[in-house]
Amino acid sequence: MAGTFRKIKTSINKKILEKKIEKQRQKEKQQQQLEKQKKIEEQNRNAELNKKRIEEWSRKTKQIEIVVKDIYDKSSGLKEIAKTLRNPNKTQASCKRTFDIVSEGIRRKYGLRFEFVEPGVVQTLTKQPGNYATYKIETKTVIMENIPHPEDPRYIDWHHMLKELRHEYGYFLLLGRYGSREKIPWWATWQLHTS
Repeated sequence: MAGTFRKIKTSINKKILEKKIEKQRQKEKQQQQLEKQKKIEEQNRNAELNKKRIEEWSRKTKQIEIVVKDIYDKSSGLKEIAKTLRNPNKTQASCKRTFDIVSEGIRRKYGLRFEFVEPGVVQTLTKQPGNYATYKIETKTVIMENIPHPEDPRYIDWHHMLKELRHEYGYFLLLGRYGSREKIPWWATWQLHTS
């Protein structure tokens, strides 16, 4: 009889243990489902937030493109620089001619001064290697390094100088539109630089 009670007790304990294990599995399953649902909700929130950020970035980009296009359309100097740089038959002489014409036009129209310095001066001044020109707002002066031609350093690389003029002139025009350095979006300077 004691053996029968032991078997019944063991059987009952086994069923109780199985029920506890099953309850624990269900709890774990519910917890996993809750965690999965939370992750899905978080992913949905992040996706919505990213969508809003992309829409805002796209809106700002379109506004910047409109400003850059307007600046470019109203600037005969930027158009002339772009025309020369895109010409497959451009030469150092044609780049210098365009540089001289546009820089003189800028000087007369806006009162900007141009100061030409030896290689390395602007890079040291701005603490930016590879920066060959800068615009000093306080003195309305474009400071440009005389960039040596890569094939013969005795001569100036007017092709590169013309690119630098485009960049600084575009920057000057953006300053006029946005009012300060801090307000100019980097995208605008890049876009004008590649026009």
